[in-house]
Amino acid sequence: MGKLLVAIVLVLLIAFSCTLIIKTPSLPGSFSLKSAISLLDSFEYPLVEAGKINSLYGVQLNRGMYGVFKNFDGMFYVFKYEDEKLTKNDWNRLIKTFGSILKINYFKFSLFDRGYLQTKFEDLNVITWWKGNWLFVITGNNSKEFFEYINKVYGMIQ
Repeated sequence: MGKLLVAIVLVLLIAFSCTLIIKTPSLPGSFSLKSAISLLDSFEYPLVEAGKINSLYGVQLNRGMYGVFKNFDGMFYVFKYEDEKLTKNDWNRLIKTFGSILKINYFKFSLFDRGYLQTKFEDLNVITWWKGNWLFVITGNNSKEFFEYINKVYGMIQ
């Protein structure tokens, strides 16, 4: 009985420590898609273009928006859902597009309330994550740098 309790505690500690290490920035559900993009418009990354989208790489998703930012050589996509289960389901369908864990440059992390994937797809670095009712995708060569910027901006709101 004691060994089982220790094993459960260790599994929980490892799972929760991973959530602290792997950031999944998100917004409260009251924010709109437009505000999710507009919040990132700054001197460092001025918003050049934004538009509506409902699919990505041939995968039909919920209503979303894309943003093109100066000083970032890629695209940022954000999708908002009414239900967390739908968010997770669409995220799982989307990440199947990017290949499998057998790829050399592939890192996936998934828990009950969030998921994160970092990989290379069609010569682009891709970072995608979901948390709550939000699904986010960054594609581009300096996607990690832009991810850290998003984490900083969205982190100020939480």
